[in-house]
Amino acid sequence: MKKLNVSCSKCAKSSEIEVDEKDFDLIHTEEKSENQMGAEATYEVSGDFACPYCGAKWESIHVAEYPEGVVECAFGNE
Repeated sequence: MKKLNVSCSKCAKSSEIEVDEKDFDLIHTEEKSENQMGAEATYEVSGDFACPYCGAKWESIHVAEYPEGVVECAFGNE
């Protein structure tokens, strides 16, 4: 399990959500040569999630990772 600090696309507040890393579906990778820290990867985690602040329902969470293993940002999508 991995804890993500997820920003809500509706109210913009952040909350910690725990997701199973095996549910991460790779969407895109791009080599970041200017910083020479490897590739940036974008993932989507599908499931039934909800913002604990405003109650918005999320069908997925998008996760950007750069460098590898470091979550740069994560946000919930309605």
